[in-house]
Amino acid sequence: FTVSSYSLLENIKDAESAKRGYLLTENKAYLENYYKASFRINFEKERFKKILAYKELSQNEKEQINQLLYLVDLKSAQLKHVITLK
Repeated sequence: FTVSSYSLLENIKDAESAKRGYLLTENKAYLENYYKASFRINFEKERFKKILAYKELSQNEKEQINQLLYLVDLKSAQLKHVITLK
């Protein structure tokens, strides 16, 4: 869990940073970094879904992972929305 959690957080920070860079400079190179980070975020989300499906977890752990996935989806949608507005 710890490695996937850390990786997920780092990728969200990378996507956020790329979004800010693009908004400030309009340099499309930042978009490439945003798309790479988004791809990695989706990869980590799939990892968590596999953990939910195949690991024996307590109800509390399942709820925490589901909440995390929900929040990641919200953040991803917000980032995408802001970039598409530009």
